[in-house]
Amino acid sequence: MLKYTFEIPLNPALNIKGFAFPSGHMSSGVVFYGWFFANIRYSLLRIIIVVILTGMGFSLIYKGYHYPVDIIASITIGIMVIAVIYSVTKEEIIQKYPYMFGVFLWLLTVPMVAYLKIIDVNCLAWVWTVFWGLLGFTISGGLFYKYFNFPQSKLNRFINLAIIVASVALIECINYLFKQYLRYKFYLTWFLIGFSFPLSVRLCHIHIRSTHYYMK
Repeated sequence: MLKYTFEIPLNPALNIKGFAFPSGHMSSGVVFYGWFFANIRYSLLRIIIVVILTGMGFSLIYKGYHYPVDIIASITIGIMVIAVIYSVTKEEIIQKYPYMFGVFLWLLTVPMVAYLKIIDVNCLAWVWTVFWGLLGFTISGGLFYKYFNFPQSKLNRFINLAIIVASVALIECINYLFKQYLRYKFYLTWFLIGFSFPLSVRLCHIHIRSTHYYMK
């Protein structure tokens, strides 16, 4: 949305239509990896995240897609988004009913989509993919929110990590299959991807509950 508000064009040498400020890749990367950075306590993983984000920023500048000011602004925006998310999730109603966070996201997203529609943006197809992904995430979170908090052990952390990796692999398979054989169901692809994230938490809980059952 910010791109189409500022309308600062990409480097003319790229011969690509579009806007550069801020960098969508960089800001979304900061939000995604920054959330992990804020919620993990392992120094090595934090260092890896910093390396990934640094490489992302430098690669965008090196390839000529963005200027340093675009990257700096995107990092700032990403940090601001994380700060807002963190403060909202600390609210009492969100602590009690985590799925309400999805409602909060909807209250933000719907006006943004309406705004882009009003100014007649030609990239609404990609905006709708995010919209459907958010829909899947919200529905799944509402169904499985009771299973978000559960005890952890070293074994369970390892199993949970394996489940998350398997979930990512499943997402890639869904994306590939829908692109190859169900092109007309493009938005449903992103609905399933959004749905899979909270679902993976539910799968982790099933493993932990069964582990505790057999240990008794």
